[in-house]
Amino acid sequence: MIRGLIDIWRYEFYYMKRLNLSLTTIHRHQGFLPDGRSGNWNGLVQGGSDADNMLADAYVKGLRGAINWTDGYAAMKTDAEVIPYNTYDPTDFSASTKEGRGALGDWIELGYVSQDRNTRCISRTVEYSLNDFAVSQVAAGEMPSDREKYLNRSAGWQKIWNPDVQSLNFTGFVAPKFSNGTFNSSGYDPLYCDECEWKSYTYEGTPWGELLLLCLV
Repeated sequence: MIRGLIDIWRYEFYYMKRLNLSLTTIHRHQGFLPDGRSGNWNGLVQGGSDADNMLADAYVKGLRGAINWTDGYAAMKTDAEVIPYNTYDPTDFSASTKEGRGALGDWIELGYVSQDRNTRCISRTVEYSLNDFAVSQVAAGEMPSDREKYLNRSAGWQKIWNPDVQSLNFTGFVAPKFSNGTFNSSGYDPLYCDECEWKSYTYEGTPWGELLLLCLV
């Protein structure tokens, strides 16, 4: 059972290797890496495809052996390129909550996740940026011709950076943006996230918190 992949990369190398092998095996049999897994079922995906981060962390630390990195990179590329079918989960009807990146259509077309087409637009944009940075790190060794593409895509968070938003005497924050390229600044405050749930700008955290995640990109 994998309740979620948050901070699992802190594990000892022995367990990291076995867990990453499990991730790639799940992809081989089910077509996608899990973001969480319970009862032999993938889901729920709260933000990005965090298995990408785990695999990249193992790769740059030199974990080889049991992990077939041709399979590993193929699994990561699935997350980066294949839109998962919509599961119509009552939690969020707008896209798949089971696996993959539900807002990938926006990410590929616009380079960010828009507010009018998707939920969790800020946290997804930031997490997808980190995910594609992770993909670029493995691509550097496994498929060098892909590296620049995903490294460039990892800068997508910059497209939702609004230099005019102010909070606590700081200026410039990630902010909700419509698919037509305009920002939604109506009552927006990066200190708050409404309910911080599935239909909010950010999930389980404020836009302020998302800035800390950007330190990894």
